[in-house]
Amino acid sequence: MSETGTILSGSAALKIAVPGSCNPTDLNMYCPKGTAKTVAQYFLENPDIRRVPLPVKKVGAERTPFSKFDVNRGVRKIYLFHHTITGKVITLCESIAESPLVPLLFFHASFVMNYVSGHDVVCLYSALTENYSGLSNLHPEFTLIHKPGQNRKWISRGFDVHADCSYLHSIHATVLSGVEKGACQWASRRSDDRWIARVSFQVCPVGSPVSPIISWQLGRRVTEKNGIMPGVVQVAGDKWYMNTFRPGGVWVEYYAPVDRRSGKVVSAWWKRSFP
Repeated sequence: MSETGTILSGSAALKIAVPGSCNPTDLNMYCPKGTAKTVAQYFLENPDIRRVPLPVKKVGAERTPFSKFDVNRGVRKIYLFHHTITGKVITLCESIAESPLVPLLFFHASFVMNYVSGHDVVCLYSALTENYSGLSNLHPEFTLIHKPGQNRKWISRGFDVHADCSYLHSIHATVLSGVEKGACQWASRRSDDRWIARVSFQVCPVGSPVSPIISWQLGRRVTEKNGIMPGVVQVAGDKWYMNTFRPGGVWVEYYAPVDRRSGKVVSAWWKRSFP
């Protein structure tokens, strides 16, 4: 994990960050773009781990100044592995970017935005998560990109899922409002900011974050009727769109699972691979 920058996330990371909060049934790993084959080979060196064949199709999509990393929820390719003794599944997601954190920031709620790296445990929304509370990461197509019943599942486990942070405060986080950024959907966050809880278990620089530094905003409701603004994720200080002359942005490739018989992309399989 230290060598490749791979991290553990999903419910397994949540259980480590908040002991007793859940009982994970599988492992969700995330690695930087370009490192997936190295990580996959490491798993396959264990004779009890087998790779599960997953037919895929290469898909091209535009990354624009407005979508940033919002291409396939930040995932470039998914690899599935099966542990023959325990029957457990390991899902390895290759990030669409050099940071493995990008897919995490498209998760459905803030309380699963935690990770374990090669040297520390990190909780991005610690003030809420430790109290079994979280913010929904709203999106205009929320039901299409996430597993059915996600919020109901976590509510049954004792978590509060707030669709609108206005439930927690009447004004949103700004420099002068005094509202904590770690409890606001409107807040502009960074992966090295002070609202993150980080516990190191190896000798490393204090508070050293996964590189590169990522900034993001959660999806939120901007008008009462139907105005939902999807979340934005980008490398902190990234000005790539100012240096390109392509008005439509740049093309990004990712791999989607397909049905062996029809050759068509199966979206139901795809979204069920995400926490």
